[in-house]
Amino acid sequence: MSLDLTTVVAIAIVAIAASLVVHYRSSLSSVATVSLSVALLAGLGLSSSLSATAATPFKITNTVSTAKDGAIVMVKTSGGSGNGAVIFTVGGTVCKINAKTGALTSPVNATCFVTAIKHQSRLVPEAKATHRFVFFTASQAALTISNKKLTGEVGIPITVTAKGGTGTGAVTFATTGATCSINAESGALNAFAVGTCPVTATKAGSGMYPAITSPAVTFTFTAGPQAALLIGNSPLTGTIGTPVALFTSGGSGNGAVTYTVTGTGCSLNGASLSDTSAGACTVIATKAASASFLSATSAPAVFTFSAATGGGGNTGENPTYATPDVATLTSVTGQTGSQIDDTVNGDSYFINAYYFPSDHWYMNYLNEGATVTLNWHVNGSDGKKLVGANVTLYSNLDYSSGCGVTWDASNAGLNSCSNGGGSGQGSITGTTDEDGNVSFTLVNTNTNAISGVRSSKTPATAAAEADEATFHYCDMLLEVNTDVYTSGTPNPSINLATDRVDFILGPMLT
Repeated sequence: MSLDLTTVVAIAIVAIAASLVVHYRSSLSSVATVSLSVALLAGLGLSSSLSATAATPFKITNTVSTAKDGAIVMVKTSGGSGNGAVIFTVGGTVCKINAKTGALTSPVNATCFVTAIKHQSRLVPEAKATHRFVFFTASQAALTISNKKLTGEVGIPITVTAKGGTGTGAVTFATTGATCSINAESGALNAFAVGTCPVTATKAGSGMYPAITSPAVTFTFTAGPQAALLIGNSPLTGTIGTPVALFTSGGSGNGAVTYTVTGTGCSLNGASLSDTSAGACTVIATKAASASFLSATSAPAVFTFSAATGGGGNTGENPTYATPDVATLTSVTGQTGSQIDDTVNGDSYFINAYYFPSDHWYMNYLNEGATVTLNWHVNGSDGKKLVGANVTLYSNLDYSSGCGVTWDASNAGLNSCSNGGGSGQGSITGTTDEDGNVSFTLVNTNTNAISGVRSSKTPATAAAEADEATFHYCDMLLEVNTDVYTSGTPNPSINLATDRVDFILGPMLT
């Protein structure tokens, strides 16, 4: 296309005028000067000495295009001409941007395409720029349980520790199963029984970092010490001849509790402590080991026993000739035929001279090799059952002529009889139970009885007494503690408050 000089000059004048106007307005608004380009003039076939500044492209200038999930990225722009406002838009289902400020964020992994738009202003057309931003999840450093020792004992806590992770999130602990419990905050791990406890640590999420859980670590617990075992009695006192019931406190598990005692006259019947003389008894309790606990032993407890006191002479357990301990034979098993009560004759023969007036004399026939059981009940001097009392069963008493009946090895103390009366006294011991009862089971070891015929199948007392002169026989009585009473007449006279029982060994009845 060809233009005449007039037209060209006119165009140039218009362009220069426009440039001046824009330059003036630009100086007021701090906008870059718009000039007629040298290229335009050259294209018009004109030369000009005027210089021009080229407009810079409109663009998004962020140098970092990645961020952690949840972080806020401020989108920045530069360049472009004119004073049109810049707004922002974003593409992506979870991406969000403030249209005015350019604050961009995404709560999860996402790729966000941001478009910045500089609006048209006067003669400057609208400009656009697009940029891709990527959001990703921040991962914590590995979290692990840091304990070096993974074994312990039941009842002794292990403090679990952890290391690693990133951020400021708190670390908590957890365990599974019924064997253990753990304090989530402190990590104190306790076992209730022998077994294993898997434990994990968790570091909570913070800022851009999500929560993280460590791999499980297994702790192993073996049997541990019991809680302190104590003898619980208070006060540690007792009365001679009156049992004291022992009990304990503390300990752990279900092991049985047993006791040992030392001291003159001191004895135990299960958990009952007795003393036959004034003094001290030292008791130690032991609780046996059970599935989860080792055995435990208490500290020694010293019990002091003294004689009973009180007005009237019969307060508490304080046996005398007038108010003795009384041992009564309640039944005998294993004899043949009916038991014979020969107490009437016994009163005149020996009871009134050697025994307490209310005692009895019983007679029984025994076949060789038979097993017999004697059951006794013992009351104290106060008339109450005597619990935990030491008793002694005597046989073939020194003042009798009993001899010839022998017993098995479990009753070896009764096997001391030798032919010839008065030289075979023997004894075995026992302890009364919580009801004041005590039993002795004896096995006869004779293989042949003296030949002869019993007086009758149900002999009268006199006949039974005669049979004692013909057949082997053994006389027995039960002494309580070491009770011996001396009356005024005859003097001296030894009295035992107990029943005497005789066994006559003879041929079987047909």
